[in-house]
Amino acid sequence: MAANHDIAEHIKRVLVKEAGFDANLVERDYLFAHRKSISLAGFAYRPLDARSACIGVVTSGASSHGVSEYRGLGAPLLLVESESAFDLWRVGSTEDRDERIANGLSVDGIGRYFCERPKTLRPRRIYEAKTVARVEHTPKQLDLFAEFVDPDLLPFVEGKTGERLTTTVVTGIRILVEEFGPEEWIIKAVFRLLAGKILRDKSVHGFKSATLSHIADILQKVERHYGSRDALKMSKKKVLSLKPVMADIRQLGDFRNLTTESLGDVYEQALITRDIRKIHGTHKTPGYLVDYVVWQLANWIEEIPVDELRFFEPGCGHAPFLVSLMRLLRTLDLDIPDLGQFFRERFVGIDNDPFALEIARLSLTLADEPNPDGWHGLTEADMYADGFLEQAAAKSTVMLTNPPYETRKAEELLYRTLPNLPVGAVFGAVVPAALLFSAKNRAIQLRKWMVNNCQLMEIDLFPDGLFTFGDHECAIIIGRVLRKVTSTKSLQCRLRRVRDNETARKAFQLDYRFCSTRLTGQSKLMGDDTRLWIPEFQNEVWNYLSKYQSLSAIADVGKGFEHVGQSKLNGAVVVAEEKFPDSELGFSTMAGDWHLEDGPELKYLSTKDEHISVRRRGLDKLPQVLLNYAPVGRGFWKLKPFIDPVGRPFMTRSICVRPRDESLTLQYIWALMLSPVASLYVWSHFLKRDILPNRFAHLWVPQATKQDVSRVSHLVDDFFDLTRKEPKTIFNSQGYTNTDMSTALERIDSEVLRLYSLPAKSERLLLEQFRGEQRPGISVPFTEYYTAKTPDVPLYAYRADSYQRSLAGRSPQLPEEDFARYESLLTKSETSNLTKRETDRLHDLQAEVDGRDYAIQCANTPSAALITPTLPDGFEQRIRALSDRV
Repeated sequence: MAANHDIAEHIKRVLVKEAGFDANLVERDYLFAHRKSISLAGFAYRPLDARSACIGVVTSGASSHGVSEYRGLGAPLLLVESESAFDLWRVGSTEDRDERIANGLSVDGIGRYFCERPKTLRPRRIYEAKTVARVEHTPKQLDLFAEFVDPDLLPFVEGKTGERLTTTVVTGIRILVEEFGPEEWIIKAVFRLLAGKILRDKSVHGFKSATLSHIADILQKVERHYGSRDALKMSKKKVLSLKPVMADIRQLGDFRNLTTESLGDVYEQALITRDIRKIHGTHKTPGYLVDYVVWQLANWIEEIPVDELRFFEPGCGHAPFLVSLMRLLRTLDLDIPDLGQFFRERFVGIDNDPFALEIARLSLTLADEPNPDGWHGLTEADMYADGFLEQAAAKSTVMLTNPPYETRKAEELLYRTLPNLPVGAVFGAVVPAALLFSAKNRAIQLRKWMVNNCQLMEIDLFPDGLFTFGDHECAIIIGRVLRKVTSTKSLQCRLRRVRDNETARKAFQLDYRFCSTRLTGQSKLMGDDTRLWIPEFQNEVWNYLSKYQSLSAIADVGKGFEHVGQSKLNGAVVVAEEKFPDSELGFSTMAGDWHLEDGPELKYLSTKDEHISVRRRGLDKLPQVLLNYAPVGRGFWKLKPFIDPVGRPFMTRSICVRPRDESLTLQYIWALMLSPVASLYVWSHFLKRDILPNRFAHLWVPQATKQDVSRVSHLVDDFFDLTRKEPKTIFNSQGYTNTDMSTALERIDSEVLRLYSLPAKSERLLLEQFRGEQRPGISVPFTEYYTAKTPDVPLYAYRADSYQRSLAGRSPQLPEEDFARYESLLTKSETSNLTKRETDRLHDLQAEVDGRDYAIQCANTPSAALITPTLPDGFEQRIRALSDRV
């Protein structure tokens, strides 16, 4: 075979001619990762880095194990010389995902292979598959993923690079802090050393010949490059202390392949102090979240005339949105002769942290290398000063932001910018999720303005855990400003949600998968409750229940009392294990791992007037059902109710529910609060932190007769009688088994659900949400109501003996005597009143008849996928009619 140099040059010509690569974007002997080199690397766009890398070529031969050595390049395709020919590998995020997709290719055969696949193996298509295609999930893109591109490769490479950088920088900072104490110059000096190394490796003007061992010179070069106004005054001792730090940075290898997204990890985890994060609400926007927002806006941005494009990132930090926009604009077919100059003239970022802006300039420079700095659009200022945001917004046609989250700053930013954007301007904002729900007047006005004056493309809701140093839930709002005469009634808005579990977070992070996606008319947003969100299961469940009365119609709902602050207590004890003057036994909290039959821990609470800040319902001393103010968990089960017949004092982290009518028992109220309906209502209508009583009082509750209330109450009494027996053991033969306990709870739930009278598909969908999740407050396993393969059958009918007989392969038909009794009672109910005993008997027999009918209906019919139910069909109408007659 010819010399490696000649082969590499030949392959380069083939990639340019047959695969569509730009000759200027195919590099020989390209350095990357930790002191590694590859014979040839082909890129789609500048900058040349792990994001734009499309293919690598190894001319010296390598085994399948050797493929992993080139993973850090970030190229999804790798040509490896093997026995006088080349094998084409799909590079995975891990070694077990590496796959040989073609073998024995000659150099000319490589050209033919690429030429025969113009729709998939062009540089632009490979780049799109690595980036924007991860959002769209079209069949063609999924095929491309399956054959040529591992969508997890890029996140893996950037994550690993960021991790190595962060570890080295944090270690260097820690060593310096141990020597000098927590002085401000340390973080800036370490960053500037890192910046100098990156700028030299990227061959940025003024750094190509920089000597990295000359610490003072590197610091000065970086400061001059960015026009830093806070040049560091370095003593000889400080300069000497930085030498080992720079040595460790140099040990990381060549930074030529470094992406700005990897640098973002260093920004948040090593360069933002805890004080800055707390004061300003600073938090780095994850790269995958930034890209998602930008890519969703791509089509709208392309529609804006080039001469009108102006980009604005308020609260820019390290400028992640501007960097992502820069990458996007390179892929769009825009008539812009000099992109570098265009970026510098049209990009505007504002932040009050000069050091963050220094990092932003480095990020933008790296994303546009080898062009010089010149980022004059980055401004250090207090963007909340009078008129600043309004003026900047008025000049912008694209605004992207992840504003500070402290003290409603995000709300203020959008309130002052969105109405000032010109017509046709597009925006994307990552905001606290509370902004969608806040009852504050300004938040409501802002939401109304958006609904009436914008086309809202998408609103996404995310759990906490997306931000490394933040525990807040967040939302994305994407839209554009319309002309004032434009009606928004016909517009559709997409509502999407990532649920609160690690699997869901990872699915979005790696592959932009949402747990739910719904289309709704924009005019349906901002209903009576003024929220910019429609709860999940609105069509499937809540619309069916909206005909019922609210909880507030049958019960008083409120919070407990609150003590004054510590500063006013003057050391007085207000909560204690033992009795003290002016104290009573009560509930300070509903937290804890207590069981339904036991209730929360009792403590002595001060009820002295001078210790009480707000009384609310907490000192009324009325019989009540108590609920947790904070959800009991992150899953779908949210409530753990407790019956307090005494009416003890309770504090502000608890909610009371007290029946207004004596005919409604505490047991009945407890059963409603315990039901999966109540927990799913909280899950879909509230964020993670608190269950607000005034909103929880809107929970729909069924219409119930005295017999209904009595029937449910008896089932609740049976449950508590069971718990008093203790578990069954060889020493306690009269105790309960796990099945006894779960059956008792199922009986309560089935009766409550029967009162709600949901369509079978809706009830099944509701109960399916709780599958696999342990029910709180009980000591026995309870993770499902029925097996996943069960057809759509209401729980009460499923539990009927007739339906259970069908599951065992026997006839579901009722015994003749029972069916005759059923018809007799049904006929009598139409002409006269039934006794209580007869009513209960007919109720039980109706369940058996319904169970029989569902068994016959579902026989030999596989369970359909859970879908949005339509109006009840004739079969369910008939069953409902029978129930109504009862």
